Amino acid sequence: MKIFLLFTLASSLSFAQVSQVDIKNFNFNYQAPLGEGVADSFSYQKKVNNLQKVNVEKFSDVFKIKLEGVENQEIELKNAPDFIKEAEDINLNTFNFTLGEKISLGLVQGRFISSQDDFNLKNVNLFCDRSTGSELLLEQALIGCIQKMTFKISSFSSTPQKGIDYAMMEALNSALETNATALSLKNVDLKINSGKFQLGADIKAQISGAALANGTVKYETTEKKIIVKVSEVKFGFLDLTSKVFEELKKQESDSLKINRPYITILMK
Repeated sequence: MKIFLLFTLASSLSFAQVSQVDIKNFNFNYQAPLGEGVADSFSYQKKVNNLQKVNVEKFSDVFKIKLEGVENQEIELKNAPDFIKEAEDINLNTFNFTLGEKISLGLVQGRFISSQDDFNLKNVNLFCDRSTGSELLLEQALIGCIQKMTFKISSFSSTPQKGIDYAMMEALNSALETNATALSLKNVDLKINSGKFQLGADIKAQISGAALANGTVKYETTEKKIIVKVSEVKFGFLDLTSKVFEELKKQESDSLKINRPYITILMK
């Protein structure tokens, strides 16, 4: 899901070996290729609770982020998720991210608009463990979250043309004989405990109902890949697992491999 990529983005903003990050009340507006925002704190390594201005400029697929305030430095962000790179307009309202002994992420509201999608989410909260079993920050986050994570969104909507949300929308269209072009979810609730996940959400459609999915997830450090084993995807009493995998199979790429019941994401 896109919000997991937003979490990955926040982790990747944390430089290579920085051990502590604190972003508080970050509000940001972007219209390609320029963006600006302000945060109560946007600090690395040390706690700095002073107002920070943040300016962003995109060059090709690279975002150059300049901090102005107590911490004056530049960050170069490469390999951002597609929904970030392709966005023509971005709005973030009260984004918070903490990397310490634990990991937390919060967002009151976010919107990402591109020619491919209009992606909205409200009231996002994510809490993870942080692993000390790797020297790489992103692996510390991935391994820790796979060990223990809680993640909730009160509202999620998308007009997707690719991704897991597109696969879910098309699976619903097939099962319900509809032709929806948007996906709307309420009360998204994902829990991971020791590599086992449970996902629930309320789907708002021509026929509304509860969606459930479960399975396992692991990260292979040697091959740098996430492997998700999906046991089932259900909407009410309907089993959507086969259709979801059929739609995902159409989206295979160098970084995404589909072989039911497995979804493999290559992180290299």
